[in-house]
Amino acid sequence: MFQEALKDIVERTDGGIAGLVMDSSGIALDTYTKEGAPFDINTIGIEFSVVIGSIKRAAEMLAWVEAGEYEDIVGADDGERRALARALESDPLQDVVLRAAAAAIGAWASEAGGPTAREAARTARRMMRYGARPLDPAMSRVFRVEVEVERAGADEVRYRVRLLTLGPSGAPTRVTLDLPERAPWTTVPTRLRESFVRENQRALTFELYRALPAGGRK
Repeated sequence: MFQEALKDIVERTDGGIAGLVMDSSGIALDTYTKEGAPFDINTIGIEFSVVIGSIKRAAEMLAWVEAGEYEDIVGADDGERRALARALESDPLQDVVLRAAAAAIGAWASEAGGPTAREAARTARRMMRYGARPLDPAMSRVFRVEVEVERAGADEVRYRVRLLTLGPSGAPTRVTLDLPERAPWTTVPTRLRESFVRENQRALTFELYRALPAGGRK
């Protein structure tokens, strides 16, 4: 498939001996090796994919820590950890959407003069995961969070975060935050995919947070 292109690249590169095209899982799609090469290019490709995979995992872990999600777990009490474990076991994709929604809320709150985006996103995650009442004045104005999922093609969806907040005058205000990129259909939480199929709707909305009276829990 790619052998002619690989041959051209290897032959025109000073000192070139071999080349390969590899997918993200480390499987070689095509290779080209000069006669008498002192190594197996497939073995080199596998080893290289392990290194790239390790770098990718390290980057994901660093992003997870920098986003404050490590602190989320360390700072949670036993009941909150059990609630998170149940949610992840039930439908892990919903927590993926929740984290993306929290990031969007964090950016919005920060731009509106609230806490930093990181702190606001962390507060939003606690609100949506555990029903925790926010202490920050800016975030305490948010009393409902919903996510709308809209079919954007055969295999893609578009996510929107819809907030119901108290505006500066104290009147209810609706805020819509578009998540920046379309996402694959496979990212949709399981229960929503089932609802799409059952109800044949173009868009569905699910609630992630609703403020309760003081002392209440979600």
